[in-house]
Amino acid sequence: MTPTSLRRLVLAALFTALTVVGSYLVIPFVPVPLVLANFFTLLAGLLLGPGYGAAAVLLYLVLGALGLPVFAGGSGGFNHFLSPTGGFLLGYLASAAVAGLVAHGWTGRTARPGGVRLLAAGALGMGALYAVGLPWLRLLLPGKVPTLWAAVLLMAPYMFGDALKVVAAGLLSRRLMPLVR
Repeated sequence: MTPTSLRRLVLAALFTALTVVGSYLVIPFVPVPLVLANFFTLLAGLLLGPGYGAAAVLLYLVLGALGLPVFAGGSGGFNHFLSPTGGFLLGYLASAAVAGLVAHGWTGRTARPGGVRLLAAGALGMGALYAVGLPWLRLLLPGKVPTLWAAVLLMAPYMFGDALKVVAAGLLSRRLMPLVR
């Protein structure tokens, strides 16, 4: 194992831990509270690239599936993936991978993407989260969420906060890139 790949593995583990902490952190916000887990999964993709960013999130999901209390509210267990919000948990993986792919390309080795590229990568990564989570929500709540548009409307209060997370992750990743690369 090269020192570079060891460093990236350590950073991936760090982002797994940050995602766990982010699932416990709730910021009071109008109209809905903000949880920071998806901020850290997005940041993992932006800073580590598609492979290591997704690996960080995959480890988080595996720990939660095994029952460790890493999900929101200190919960865990495979049953979370079968709940209406399970698609959003899986969407974390898509979010990190897409953000990393757009920011760094297939290899994950683009030296230092610009600010606009990082913001676009963050927006597309968050879009990937919703692209997985919304259909899952609709599938598991057909009575309450009869259409995909109804799922969008149900999640609309969260989207403003998530847009703020995209901007914050884009700006922060630009500053942290020299330390990570």
